Amino acid sequence: MTALRLMMGFLLVCTAIQAAPKLSLVIQEPWNDVFGGKEAVFHVVINNREATQGRVVWRYAAGGKTIVRQEREVSLVPNRPENVEIILPVPEVKDGVILNTMLSVSVLENGALEAAATLEKTIRIFPPDPFAGRAEWLKKLDIRLFDPEKRTAGFFDKAGIPFQRVANIEALAEVKDGIIIVGEGISFNDFKGLSGLLLKAAARGTPVLCLAPSRGTFNLPGTGESEMPDPRSMTFHRNEIITRLDKRLDAVAWPPDGVIAFSTMAMRSARGAVVGEVEKGGANWSWLEMSFNDPHGMFILCHFAIVEKWETGPAPGFLLTKILEYLTFGKE
Repeated sequence: MTALRLMMGFLLVCTAIQAAPKLSLVIQEPWNDVFGGKEAVFHVVINNREATQGRVVWRYAAGGKTIVRQEREVSLVPNRPENVEIILPVPEVKDGVILNTMLSVSVLENGALEAAATLEKTIRIFPPDPFAGRAEWLKKLDIRLFDPEKRTAGFFDKAGIPFQRVANIEALAEVKDGIIIVGEGISFNDFKGLSGLLLKAAARGTPVLCLAPSRGTFNLPGTGESEMPDPRSMTFHRNEIITRLDKRLDAVAWPPDGVIAFSTMAMRSARGAVVGEVEKGGANWSWLEMSFNDPHGMFILCHFAIVEKWETGPAPGFLLTKILEYLTFGKE
């Protein structure tokens, strides 16, 4: 009986090997969003179970019109991946336009009329400025920036996002208008009362956005004895919140290293309450959202590296526009 089972297992493995394609293609870069007017680089990995000679052919097109078509000879060795670099001349797009283009890659063995393997990848082209034509809207947001790490103010200046600086944590208690934004890289350990001040601001009707903290713990209201206001609702999300805000934005990986959030928030128990602890990397929560009785009051803690990766791809900047719209209910 044991010999029969071994034989059946061997036959199943053999069948699976025969059914598997002898040649496969994979694009290493999982992101789809690129800036218009710049070169985009992708790497195609070819895996083959048999030695063969042939050509890699790729075509980059928009609306059925070819932008570039190239090919390269390859000599494939069994079980030794071949890496092919593809450099695409991405066309420019007008402000406010997001263009879908298509990269098609095929491998043709010498003498063959049909491709041994083919793959396609949608590439979305974005203009460089996510806030084009929205200067007046940005001005009306009346952003108040608390940026002790001094990482965010420079990027806001470069992006044309107007803001007023909040000099210290005590001044946050006086903010009653506009939007409060806490710059990237802050440590809750260095500003012990910050979480309470931010939640109180949201409770009195001021939208609050905290960008990518670096470390520390964040006391969650309503989970123990606390003077912080209780939210009407509290929700947690991972990267899927990005596509909920805009389905065109990459939510799996951002260039150049694939990382979207350098830190995430883990839930911990502390003296009868629940706290959120910032951890490097990890697969914990990357988005905390609270709403309050005041319909304008909302608090968002966002771990995505929006400022850090502002220039590496379009997703961070365009995501920020969607977050600001979300905080202000999309009103211009």
